[in-house]
Amino acid sequence: MENLKSEPKTNFSGEAQWHQMYLLTEQLYSDLQFYKDDLSFLYHLVDNYFMGLTHYGNLDEMRGIAKELTDESSTCDELQNKSALHLKQLAELIDAPHKYDSNQIRSEHDKLQNEVISFVNKLRKNKIEVFAITEKVIKKEIQKRLTA
Repeated sequence: MENLKSEPKTNFSGEAQWHQMYLLTEQLYSDLQFYKDDLSFLYHLVDNYFMGLTHYGNLDEMRGIAKELTDESSTCDELQNKSALHLKQLAELIDAPHKYDSNQIRSEHDKLQNEVISFVNKLRKNKIEVFAITEKVIKKEIQKRLTA
């Protein structure tokens, strides 16, 4: 995902060869699979500490985070499906350059990249929240055990 930020400030999608766009889209798809695994880990973390997380007065906050994670998981699935379709279209364009409208494919590529960037930024924000709340609960548990 860092590739997107460090892309040259040129019109990459407008100038790139189809195979370059294909490779970038493959990387997006792979990154999305990693983020899907990341979401599974966050679900597991919230699930394991849910009682403690809600016990310390974080119930509303945890409901919000659980909903966000569910929404992000759905978004990740959608983006993976869009990436797979885009990969298929790019592969067909490599074989038959005039099969699709090139401007439309390039526009879809830009849109897909922007959607993935937005998804990743939201995921990072929520990861920070989950880790902060979990850390708070773990510290309270440690203090509770030390004083018992």
